[in-house]
Amino acid sequence: MINGMPRSALFAFVALALSCNQTPTSVLLAVEAAPGLPAIDQLSLNVYDDQGVVVDGRRLPREGEPELPSSVVLFPDRDQGELRILVRGLHDTDVVGEGTTRVTLKKGQQVRATVTVSSGRLPDRDSDGVPDEIDNCPDYINATQGPCDVDGGLDLGDGPPLDVQPTDADLGPDLPQPDLNCDVDKDSYLSAACGGDDCDDSEPKANPGATEGPAGSASCSDGLDNDCDGDADGDDSDCIACTSDGECSDGTICTTDTCVSGQCVHSATNEGKPCSDNLCATATKCAAGKCDGKPKVCPTSNDCKVATCTVDVGCGEVDKPDGTACSDTDPCTTNETCQSGSCVAPTQSPSCYVDGTCYDDGDKPDACRVCDTAKSQTAWTILSSYCYISGVCRADGYTSGTCRTCDTSASQTSWTIKSGYCYIGGTCYQSGASGSGCDVCDPTQSATSWSAKTDCGIVLVALNEGHTGNLGGLSGANSLCQTQATAAKLTGTYKAFLSTSTQDVVSLIPSAQASLPVYNSKAEQLYSSWTSVFGGSGWPGSVTIYSFDGKAVDEGTGASPAWNDADCWHGSTSAGLVSTGNTCTDWTATTGSGAGGEIDMNQMMTPGETNLCTLYQAVICVRIP
Repeated sequence: MINGMPRSALFAFVALALSCNQTPTSVLLAVEAAPGLPAIDQLSLNVYDDQGVVVDGRRLPREGEPELPSSVVLFPDRDQGELRILVRGLHDTDVVGEGTTRVTLKKGQQVRATVTVSSGRLPDRDSDGVPDEIDNCPDYINATQGPCDVDGGLDLGDGPPLDVQPTDADLGPDLPQPDLNCDVDKDSYLSAACGGDDCDDSEPKANPGATEGPAGSASCSDGLDNDCDGDADGDDSDCIACTSDGECSDGTICTTDTCVSGQCVHSATNEGKPCSDNLCATATKCAAGKCDGKPKVCPTSNDCKVATCTVDVGCGEVDKPDGTACSDTDPCTTNETCQSGSCVAPTQSPSCYVDGTCYDDGDKPDACRVCDTAKSQTAWTILSSYCYISGVCRADGYTSGTCRTCDTSASQTSWTIKSGYCYIGGTCYQSGASGSGCDVCDPTQSATSWSAKTDCGIVLVALNEGHTGNLGGLSGANSLCQTQATAAKLTGTYKAFLSTSTQDVVSLIPSAQASLPVYNSKAEQLYSSWTSVFGGSGWPGSVTIYSFDGKAVDEGTGASPAWNDADCWHGSTSAGLVSTGNTCTDWTATTGSGAGGEIDMNQMMTPGETNLCTLYQAVICVRIP
């Protein structure tokens, strides 16, 4: 965290008491979900301004699960400038979606902004947790979003308070007092401590651009490694009279090395060709006799290190001076400083960091939760005699409805279903209660979904909406039946009540089970047996067929598309055999005609009933016992 009090303490989320002539500067932030966003159980809010973090991981809302779309009013502690906003969607603490926006404040006005949370993580090429769209330093790790500090070249406008000389040619990483001087000898080459390649930053005659040699010159007897090649004076090949070209190799393919009159001459060659002898650059190519490319960005292991790079070794790091302010990974510590390359905080009492706020050991946000650092420093600990469910404290033994209870021995974060009950689709059922014709509450099998009855009859259920004769073939119709049955938490196998050129609908049920009764989804008997479906009779006028979502198959009951005249497709004769030429080309076309039945006339197999395949009619599904 930043030194001192977290800046989020200065950011209000509730309306302030103002005099009649005062209008607060505020932001009305709308949060929306993009299509395809997975289920989330928490939103977190981060806000940054030009000085860094303003709000750090604030939970929205403070209690319970979020509902999208939603909105929140932000009251910043300033009335001008830009805010950068990041909203994350989380599920079980994992980030499953992100959205960002930028907003410019207007003094005394409320401005509107919208963040759309999309599935997955947004691009973040420096991996500092701040998406590139709002990162003030997208190529440099800067999780605190302080002034962009990319020192090692010309000043980039870091500005006070960190850069004490904001208009000079930058001397190095911004430190409180003063900047680390990266070019003491003012030879325009940065020291190794600042990521440069100057081998002696106290001597302007020694740098990678200087010349050492030829033999007999002053540079061969001054005791310096003038050209920073690792050899000085008589040990440098340029100070020794050569006798052959082989003595003049400088180790790069970017020069042709020859011996001319006892002196090594290095002539540029291979211009523009790839080279590999500069470990401080990427995409390197020969240019004017040197292996050059885009400067490599070297990482650091913590906030108390400065990245370095040398052409022959590559990236490294050195310690920042002891006493330099830093930020460790614990958001609840303050006044940290660098000590021997590590970020160290003064001794402080243990604390919890929950929902973007630090709490002392023993702090309680409500009657049943406490900061207990012995158990967790990142989440509230629920007191042993309570449950905390959907944002509400419940005492052990508290009962919700007839079948759910807080049982701390079983779970402190979810309801426990009482023995002898099922809780399905928001309703309590006693053991043995029926769902659809073949579903039953059996807690010994499942307390949260229907179980299949043994020796159950046959069940007819309609798809939730009308369909034309193009159902994607028989396989497509079967898939629709099974998918909607599963969504309705019904057990068993469901297939479409359809005949095709390869299937007679009567054969859906084996002859050994054809004597079983036929029910609707409310366990009301339609036929005394499967065989009687094709016997020319209907069902009692007091019952009908229902869809998977509970609508009676009739006109005006809310199906969309609606069921035309409450008719259904089946492509069959009254005996359950295929009606040749009346199957909408085996349920793949909207041309031609299809045979069907009239549900509102209480019978499936209406003799001679056909309709155009363009019409939307009911599709009946059969639960296979």
